[in-house]
Amino acid sequence: MSIADAYAGTPRVSAPPPQLAEARRRLQAGDLAGARALYLELIDQPQLTPLCLHDLGLVAALQGQHARAAGLFRQTLRLDPNRLEAYANLAVACEHSGDLPGLLAAWLEHGNALVNLGQRREAVELYRRLLDREPRHYAAAVNLGNSLAWLGEGEEAAHWLSHALHLLARTGAPLGALLEVIEARGGEAFPLDGQPPPDGLPVGPLDEGENALTTLARLLAERGFAEDALACHARIVQEVPGYAQGHWNYGLALLTEYDYARGWREYEWRWRWPEFPEFHRRLPLPVWPGGDPQGQHLLVWTEQGYGDAIQFLPLASRLLEQGARVTVETPQPLVRLFAANLPDIPVIARPERPDQPVEGEFDAMVPLMGLPFRLNLRVDALPLATHYLKPLPEDQAVWAERLADRTGLKVGLVWAGRAAHTNDARRSLAFDALAPLLEIPGVSWHSLQVGPASRQIECLEAVRDLAAQFKDFADTAAAIAALDLVIAVDTGVAHLAAAQGKPVWLLLPTPGDWRWGRETETTPWYPSVRIFRQARPGDWQETIARLRKALAQWAARR
Repeated sequence: MSIADAYAGTPRVSAPPPQLAEARRRLQAGDLAGARALYLELIDQPQLTPLCLHDLGLVAALQGQHARAAGLFRQTLRLDPNRLEAYANLAVACEHSGDLPGLLAAWLEHGNALVNLGQRREAVELYRRLLDREPRHYAAAVNLGNSLAWLGEGEEAAHWLSHALHLLARTGAPLGALLEVIEARGGEAFPLDGQPPPDGLPVGPLDEGENALTTLARLLAERGFAEDALACHARIVQEVPGYAQGHWNYGLALLTEYDYARGWREYEWRWRWPEFPEFHRRLPLPVWPGGDPQGQHLLVWTEQGYGDAIQFLPLASRLLEQGARVTVETPQPLVRLFAANLPDIPVIARPERPDQPVEGEFDAMVPLMGLPFRLNLRVDALPLATHYLKPLPEDQAVWAERLADRTGLKVGLVWAGRAAHTNDARRSLAFDALAPLLEIPGVSWHSLQVGPASRQIECLEAVRDLAAQFKDFADTAAAIAALDLVIAVDTGVAHLAAAQGKPVWLLLPTPGDWRWGRETETTPWYPSVRIFRQARPGDWQETIARLRKALAQWAARR
């Protein structure tokens, strides 16, 4: 392979300006001096600077100046950290210049960029390549383990996280000793007895081990060792003061066990975690700390997903009952439905930018999911309410008429959530997995699925697509009211149907989200929900077979 073949090509640009197109033509033709001259003319245009730096790196590399090329690729990435071909070319330049630390760093940063873009499977291959070259690379082992855990490959994830912590223990780091706590029970959950890392101290960036340990503790909980996992989470936050992600994960573990007294307090740490991947309202208002809200005007902004907004909405009414004036701010698709069901609370649309001003005078603001902590919510106070979301009468009449011709048991289906959700790979499934349900006699099928996954039934006559006519959640609620049952994965529609009091059969992965607890078929949040959990992580076939049997029995009784 030639040097030119080893380097990735120039990045794609839609409608490139003529000078850039000419520079690239010269580069591809081997006129390196001519290409360089044109790139230098264009480099001061801010929108073209990263492209020009990258391509000047290619020019340098093709001239045999690999160290200079590496410097130009690094400059490119400082301006545009998501330019993936620059990472690949940086690695090639470092390899040609004999810079092993630079090569390992390039592979690590490339893998991390892929993770940030949601391309974890591709990141796994890069981390593996790095560890084949340098098996003592601590950060690569941690990131590989975390990525594998996210992909549901728990046993191999545990191997690499254990590998990383064995390396860390050699530095005398205090959390390295916590590996013994994990291994005391980890052997029963997953094999942790693989080959130890080669002799020597770890290579590359180090932390205190909290990242790897947090993931291992989560894996222990997923394998049914909840008490051991909780003990590990507690030790981690004790040993690393201020570790926000650790407190957040500890909170999720506590909430899963319905330990709400401690869980909600730990859950509040999400806003101290800089990488918390959710919308965070930023206004020149104090955050309401709790206490007596009498006479205060509070802006309650919903956070995270649509389901979270629906699940915790009744707490806004609790503030009203305690004498506060309340305004709820929520994403536009929920506004019409919430406004119709909260006659004494104004409901406004959430802006696109977290710092965008809001009209009106407020004394304080508070995130909706911060209210359980401030209102001291406990499990014995659940459900918060029942049948608390009702469709608008005019919408309900329209949808009742649309479905009047359907006979038998009317069942709605949702099989996928937002692809951007951190747990979507586990919670969503392909429609084909539900195909065995369509064989049940006496059932009419209706899709409530929105988004790209809705196209999976385009050629399927057995399922009527209702979602194509939805403008917002008020429409969805009206359609649900005309159905007998909703079968859904863990999405906003499942929460919506449950908040309407409609029977919901929830298809839940293992592990499931914290709010559904562990092992049970019921939830204190919604009396009308029946949970069909995976018996084994990733196994939807057995879960759907169980659901099919139950549904066939129901349909036969009608």
